[in-house]
Amino acid sequence: MTQGEPTAESRAAATELHGRYRERVYRWCYGRVREHELALDLAQDVLLSAYRGLDGFDGRARFSSWLFSIARNRCLNALRRPRPFEECVDL
Repeated sequence: MTQGEPTAESRAAATELHGRYRERVYRWCYGRVREHELALDLAQDVLLSAYRGLDGFDGRARFSSWLFSIARNRCLNALRRPRPFEECVDL
């Protein structure tokens, strides 16, 4: 096995994280951004960031508090970004 290759334990942790929090994180993000596709993307990004940053979770707060602080920051960043707009054309 090479360095960086997922182990059975890391795959199980990722599956557990995704299964337990995917829907809650999506709904939380959707409540902030009010766009289905953007909320899906943000939720996926939040879960991936949390998985990659598990070593940084120090346990001083609840895991869900830490996870949703990541979600809050991702949503705020998404809302700050200028969005492309669709031009309406009269028919």
